[in-house]
Amino acid sequence: MRKKLTAEDLLKLFLDLLSFSPDIKEWSLEEFQYNEPRLIRYQRLIALLQAFKLPTDIHNFVDGSFIDGTTDIYTEIREYMMRNNDTENRVGDIIGYDIGEAFAGMLEYRMKLNNVLSHNQQYFLVSHSHRYAYIQTSGINKKIKEELIEYDTFLAWLISPEKKTFTIKELEKSFNYPNVDLDQIDMDNW
Repeated sequence: MRKKLTAEDLLKLFLDLLSFSPDIKEWSLEEFQYNEPRLIRYQRLIALLQAFKLPTDIHNFVDGSFIDGTTDIYTEIREYMMRNNDTENRVGDIIGYDIGEAFAGMLEYRMKLNNVLSHNQQYFLVSHSHRYAYIQTSGINKKIKEELIEYDTFLAWLISPEKKTFTIKELEKSFNYPNVDLDQIDMDNW
């Protein structure tokens, strides 16, 4: 694992947990207490949210209400959005509160794509008759993932305009980040 975690890692962790547990209304320590892979992912997510000074209530994260787009830290993002906006059909300038709404809409779309991209994860082995479908969906998913690189980078920028980073040690010490071998835990609980 890399030495420093970023907002992109937070986003990936959120989407990873979403693929394990699609109903975010059920996300809690109590809900995951008997499912170690989900529990560890949830604890890591909460630690990262705390480190980035974001709401640990997942609903407040998802709805983008943590973003005050009128503050100076979002100036560069506002300017970027103005430059890359459809100027022909634009009604007005991008004002601060729109950034949180943009985040919410983009994250909602990304969550839906996460569901699509995890379609083939259910298959450990595929029969000869299903191989064609598997190959086709895998090919499409690969193209979607390539397109999502820039999209996810932008979402991460909205999460942390300052592009903060944290070491695992910092997260462990200050935010109780579980530094465990998650791959091994996944294997042990499969």
